[in-house]
Amino acid sequence: MSFCLQKEGSIEYILSIEDIKKRFPNISFKRDFNESIPEIGLFKYEFTQEPDYNLITQYIERGEPVFDEVDEVYKEVWFVKENSPQQIANEITYFAEKHTMAVQIYMDDFAKTRNYDNIQSAVTYIGCGIPKFEAEGQYCLEMRAQIWSILYQYMSEVEEGARVMETDSQKVIDLLPMLSWPV
Repeated sequence: MSFCLQKEGSIEYILSIEDIKKRFPNISFKRDFNESIPEIGLFKYEFTQEPDYNLITQYIERGEPVFDEVDEVYKEVWFVKENSPQQIANEITYFAEKHTMAVQIYMDDFAKTRNYDNIQSAVTYIGCGIPKFEAEGQYCLEMRAQIWSILYQYMSEVEEGARVMETDSQKVIDLLPMLSWPV
């Protein structure tokens, strides 16, 4: 249970019963204390879940808590606000870089399953004269090109406003072909 202290028009948050007992040493509280005491400005405080919002185009702000007179509890309030065009551009750039790194790791981790240092290393085996390594290198070259093409198309659609930028890199990776060795 959380509480807040209303004092001279402002609210100070108190997180625990122990904090309350320290602030009011001359008041005796029950062990299972869980009620508001309006006479001293002490009220229950209800944390609420942050609202859903678009991390690219919006942000949230915590507002002043609202008092619910029926339950004698202050309830946390959230506001969804719109980002400026510059902030939206910054967020898109941030997530584009994040997704690009995640996709590179996705491809590198795949190559490592056959003991290559990374996907670029696998590609260097094309023309080495060993059929197994050449085939794996060729597969990595083709898939790398296909994956980057899909990612750049996705980013282009985001910039054009045809798609919403994902904030979860795994969702972007899920748009890509699944990598599996053909040999």
